[in-house]
Amino acid sequence: MKITNNLGQALYTGDDGVTKYAKRTIFLSGAGGWTGTTLPDGGLSQLETSTNKVNYIGTLFAASAANMNHEFAFIMPTNYNGGTITAKPVFHTAGTDATNHTIIFGLQGLALASAGTLDTAYGTAQESTYTVASSIAGKLIIGDATAAITLAGSPAGGQWVQMRCYRKGDDTSTNDITLLGWYVTYTTNAYSDSP
Repeated sequence: MKITNNLGQALYTGDDGVTKYAKRTIFLSGAGGWTGTTLPDGGLSQLETSTNKVNYIGTLFAASAANMNHEFAFIMPTNYNGGTITAKPVFHTAGTDATNHTIIFGLQGLALASAGTLDTAYGTAQESTYTVASSIAGKLIIGDATAAITLAGSPAGGQWVQMRCYRKGDDTSTNDITLLGWYVTYTTNAYSDSP
């Protein structure tokens, strides 16, 4: 017996006994979270486009020789199956530096159940590299997905997840970059994420 959703995607295939659930996404806004105390980013900035006065808020990452940090926290939906996640950075720059220069953002995280120790080492960071082919001044960029990110701890649905992102100090772009957020994809073990 095969059960599908309204898009025709398999939710359950009885022949092999495998339950197949869709991947889900979370957006971590660059306007959320906070600046790291150690190696901090440039803080939140509210910006406005010159012609149409489109306002947006993000976290400023200047070109630097060192990684600069920003952190987020959220409760993972209950249908998260504890597996690896991937993420795409979303960013913008007003600068015109181009010609094969790179913009590199990294992300790492940890998951804690109730009574877990907050002072826990993050899992291994994975990075997204965007190579600038021509000027991206004023453009919204959605970077490539990171490799699979393993959260430290024993991740499961309903847990506290803390994420730390950084702009890599040895990327080659001389532009200041405004991080608008991270588009995170996770795997599930149930259709509903009700508590």
